[in-house]
Amino acid sequence: MEQNEQLIALINKFENWAKKQYFSLKDLFPTINKTFIYPMDLSINSSWIVGEKEFNNLTFFG
Repeated sequence: MEQNEQLIALINKFENWAKKQYFSLKDLFPTINKTFIYPMDLSINSSWIVGEKEFNNLTFFG
């Protein structure tokens, strides 16, 4: 099997496994008391988050 085909097979195996996994936010993050999250669109460039300090501001993103 070619290296590219092996990689595709591994990715497919992971995707199939991941689709069968279920979890809740409370299981992953028991202290945040949230049951829903809003997905962030990271496909657009933005300058309103200046750096790591602002990104890690839990009050701002909480």
